[in-house]
Amino acid sequence: MTQTLRRLWWRFRVDLVWMKGRVLHLDVRERLGRMAMEAASRYDYREFMRIMDLAGGVSDWSPAWVAITALVYYDMGRIVEAERHITIALEKEPLDPTVLSCYGEYLQKKGAFQDSIEYLDRAAAAIPADARTWALLGHASRMLGQWDKARQYYLRGVGCRPGTEQLANLFDGLGHAAAQLGEWREAARYWREATAGLPRDECVWYNLGDALLHAGDYQGAIEPLTRSLRMGSGRPAWTLYDMASAYYHLGHMRQAKVFCERALRHEPNDPVALELLREVQRLSGK
Repeated sequence: MTQTLRRLWWRFRVDLVWMKGRVLHLDVRERLGRMAMEAASRYDYREFMRIMDLAGGVSDWSPAWVAITALVYYDMGRIVEAERHITIALEKEPLDPTVLSCYGEYLQKKGAFQDSIEYLDRAAAAIPADARTWALLGHASRMLGQWDKARQYYLRGVGCRPGTEQLANLFDGLGHAAAQLGEWREAARYWREATAGLPRDECVWYNLGDALLHAGDYQGAIEPLTRSLRMGSGRPAWTLYDMASAYYHLGHMRQAKVFCERALRHEPNDPVALELLREVQRLSGK
């Protein structure tokens, strides 16, 4: 959401004309809009609301800005305001590609992934160089289990040459699509690309290590899995089990046993980890 807000702000200036009954100069309008976007990107919703209260109503705002504001309200949990803003945007400019894209994202937030595709397709047709819309189409297809479609959408997004973080998120999506299609070497390649733009994302490092493990590169899997653990893996049992499996396939039974036992401390009844531990103990004679 942070990247979305920043990108959309620079593309669409706030078209705010009235603030408490006074006409705003252009620099004031832009400064106000920038302040609101920056507050939202920091998840400082109290400051965002303060600026919104200062600005007054949205009747004279551009539809694109109103649609973006709806997404912020939804993330705040203010669903009534979100619904009102997205409705206003659609009524004002139902063909605006940014409004269509925002509405598609809004539907995804509500879990209506199939419905979102119609609006995102129209937005992508209007602005085919918008990587964000292709990424949203890829996400919708992922959630619907349409992995080959998801890959095609993500590749279209990569072709738009977006910024570093957005490009990394597209590669992350490509990694998931390739993994679901059983193309583990491709998945590893995409996730390695993703780490360049998301170096502090432990999930991306875990996914890279897991893909390398599935691809048979056991030695290569150890380094990204170790990084994920050091960053505080959100799924430690899985990461530790993958480490144990990598060491097992490399023939390092002592390390495999250590990581198996650590995995079982998190999930003592995991049948896969228990089976691996028994095999390690059998091969090591312990």
